[in-house]
Amino acid sequence: MIGTNLLQIAFMAAYVNKTYPDYVNEERLIKVLDAMLPKSTPFYITFRNEDLEFFKTLEPSIAVIEDVLKLEENLYVY
Repeated sequence: MIGTNLLQIAFMAAYVNKTYPDYVNEERLIKVLDAMLPKSTPFYITFRNEDLEFFKTLEPSIAVIEDVLKLEENLYVY
């Protein structure tokens, strides 16, 4: 299963946040991900052609999907 560990983290974070509002924040999630990602199995994120077109509207420097990986560390594409 690709991305199973991350999916479990997402479900648990959503559950905890629903039970205890405002408990799950960016700082806590970063700590969990920093601890879990090195131990997790490799996963792949697949993009559709529509996703690439959307990313191009957000960041003009993106020409091909590989450019998403080359973005500055603090620049997030949603």
